[in-house]
Amino acid sequence: MGLRSWKPSGRAVRPPSLDIVRATMNKPAHLSQYINGAESQSISLPTTGSWSTTHATKKVTVTIPQGATLKLQLDAGDASANLDYIQVD
Repeated sequence: MGLRSWKPSGRAVRPPSLDIVRATMNKPAHLSQYINGAESQSISLPTTGSWSTTHATKKVTVTIPQGATLKLQLDAGDASANLDYIQVD
């Protein structure tokens, strides 16, 4: 299940980061990150203790080549989270 794809435009001055704002109940969540269709890292999201009332932000540094596509998705074995939003800095 793909969550969202993002393609940068122009040339980045510094490596971008993702702010993933989410809630998780009793166990950490995991998302798989893909660059141009190839898995590039597993993102672990610590538990917040609630599905809806307690959100937290995880900042993830990503290296995205110019013109590449970034995708976050739930793979087999990944654990889901209640994602509020993802911001690309």
